[in-house]
Amino acid sequence: MCNISFSIIENPWFIDLIKTLQPGYDFLSKQVLSGTLLESETSHVNICIMNKLSADNNFTIVMDGWTDPHRNSLWAFMLMTGSRKEYLLSLEDLSNICHTGEHLSNVIEEVINKMGAKKFVAIVSDNGSNVAAALRCANILTKYFKNSTLGSSWLNEAIKSKNIEGRGLKTYVETRWITVYECVHSVWRLKDALQHVC
Repeated sequence: MCNISFSIIENPWFIDLIKTLQPGYDFLSKQVLSGTLLESETSHVNICIMNKLSADNNFTIVMDGWTDPHRNSLWAFMLMTGSRKEYLLSLEDLSNICHTGEHLSNVIEEVINKMGAKKFVAIVSDNGSNVAAALRCANILTKYFKNSTLGSSWLNEAIKSKNIEGRGLKTYVETRWITVYECVHSVWRLKDALQHVC
């Protein structure tokens, strides 16, 4: 909004300007404008976006983090469609979150759960330390079950008993970018079996 704060609605000069332009206008309070009205509009926009996305597929999750001038750790999560349309899923201040990599992993999982795993083709980000930590969360779990005979046996039994389709866990390989998605997706797909074993 052109970097104009909602508090301008209570500024006397702004009030005079609006009364000059539209004498009969009833002013909203800053709380109504930045609270109820903004939340209502956000909900409406989100519903419209979800309706558009329900018929689409070939999604890519794009995430990026940066530090603002006030040293806040900000993260943007976007969804890009196969037709190259971009939708902002969320913009979060993660300054107070200790395990940012774990949180990023959870956000990715939420987005995939919400839209359906079969609609995704990639997860894209830079190689920041927090992104690498999110990937390590999935990769550590994968490597444990790949290297443990007993763990692997328990996981395979849980997969069969829960009738989970598809193959087992995938390991991340640095030279192949698609394996990031495959690794995270395999952990998500086998979540019930992993929880049963652990």
